[in-house]
Amino acid sequence: MTRCSVAVIGGTGSSELLRGLCREERRIRTESGAVDVALARFGPTSFAFRHRHGPDHTVPPHAIRHDRHMHALKHMGVRRILAINAVGSLRSDLSVGSVVLLSDFIALHPTVEAGVERRTRHADLSAPYCPILREQILSAMSHRTDFVSSGVMFGVTGPRYETPAEVRLFGTMGGDVVGMTGVGEAIAAREAGHCYAALACVTNQGVGLSASPVAHGAVTAAMQQILHTLKDDLLEAVRRVAGLDQDQACCWPGY
Repeated sequence: MTRCSVAVIGGTGSSELLRGLCREERRIRTESGAVDVALARFGPTSFAFRHRHGPDHTVPPHAIRHDRHMHALKHMGVRRILAINAVGSLRSDLSVGSVVLLSDFIALHPTVEAGVERRTRHADLSAPYCPILREQILSAMSHRTDFVSSGVMFGVTGPRYETPAEVRLFGTMGGDVVGMTGVGEAIAAREAGHCYAALACVTNQGVGLSASPVAHGAVTAAMQQILHTLKDDLLEAVRRVAGLDQDQACCWPGY
């Protein structure tokens, strides 16, 4: 089996990232089920790619088995994960097209997927996103005028979008962006012992901050446009992460 040390996990609109790079498709079998993973390459750098909603985007946010994804990537030798998320803005000054390097999250809902049995784990989330990976992403993207170097994601379960009152509340509680999949994924990565960092791509203003309603088709189109301009810098971040010493101590010990 081809092994990779780095993986990218994407969701809505993220197929743009693999255009011209996908070399092989693999089905990884885990104790809890099979996971389809693409193997991609640019220059000398290889990475694994997992679409969190499945190759055909058929799995809704609340039904994603993040734990299964993490186990499959670990089986492939992955230690470090860069995630990209489509999110809504909770701030009027954080515009569509902004790319936020997440530094923290808020989760006020259950974050263990239904039907998942896990042994007792009291995960330390004092550093929710790996500082080593964040440093590499920051180095690759700090030149961008649409780049925001830190931000807090407010996690919701979806698949519905938020109400205007929720958007106001989440903002007053410290959230900068709101998303349906990123928080559960970050927790599952931590529990699996992966280094994990995430970019939040603002595809829409939260309801009430804009006169326009949120439509999934518009969110997908916005994400594709963002990734069209972000792709080269994201691949540079992947290259930097892949070049890290594989024996270098991670920001936290694995389980």
